[in-house]
Amino acid sequence: MEHQKETSKVKIMKAFYELLETKDFDRITVLEIVQKAKVGRSTFYDHFEAKELLLKKVCSEIFEHVFSKELTAENSHDFSETKPNLKQSLIHLLYHLKEQKDQINLLFRGNGKDLFIRYFNAYEAILFQKYISFENIQLPKDLVLYFLISGFSSMVIWWFEKDCQLNPVQVIQYYERMLPESILC
Repeated sequence: MEHQKETSKVKIMKAFYELLETKDFDRITVLEIVQKAKVGRSTFYDHFEAKELLLKKVCSEIFEHVFSKELTAENSHDFSETKPNLKQSLIHLLYHLKEQKDQINLLFRGNGKDLFIRYFNAYEAILFQKYISFENIQLPKDLVLYFLISGFSSMVIWWFEKDCQLNPVQVIQYYERMLPESILC
């Protein structure tokens, strides 16, 4: 039974991506997703309460690897031997975004972009809070966090508008240079 549920979930996600190739996120209906996935509406709702939560699941699959406790060598990059820090984590995240560029570009159409960025910001907040010491910063922590997150998200959007042509290390070097003092070490 569990295998069957997982299979239907995969079908739903695949159908969602296929629909995104021809329609903006806000124009896709749950009915279209279930018809394309060849599953019942109740099956969709067994997995997702709304299509926004389907988008959230897609986003979490993109981001969660970066938060994995065990990093392994990968084709485009290898962070398995490095001591985790914010800078390395952000570079790692960018590598995964670049690998998922086609899917993310589909999500960036219509209001899917706003939802993607909202979910992305939540993951960024985890990273920044994990690695930044706010003790010596003489500003409200939430303001600094908001500044870092919104700046990073804006830079990622800019990078995608440039078709991710710069390598992730270069992008993080730009981000680091824009900060008043380096906190990415």
